[in-house]
Amino acid sequence: MSKRPVGHRKCIACGGFFAKDEMQRVAKIKSGEIVLDASGTCGGRGAYACKSKACLSRVCDKGLLNRFLRTRVSEGIYEELIKEDTP
Repeated sequence: MSKRPVGHRKCIACGGFFAKDEMQRVAKIKSGEIVLDASGTCGGRGAYACKSKACLSRVCDKGLLNRFLRTRVSEGIYEELIKEDTP
């Protein structure tokens, strides 16, 4: 049995295309709540950012999630996004 191909997604900060499993996803679910979607399977509108520190800091500094998720995203989500990447 062959493995399914991994989809590619566009980073909201740098515009580069990367494999879906190499990126971090933030989703706005049906209830309107904003969540970090580590599994990439949560429904709703999603925004992807590659895991480079430069891209993550750009997402946070410019508030890019607000634009791409079409809602006001709390500072706590931005902090979680940065914290999630640091080992």
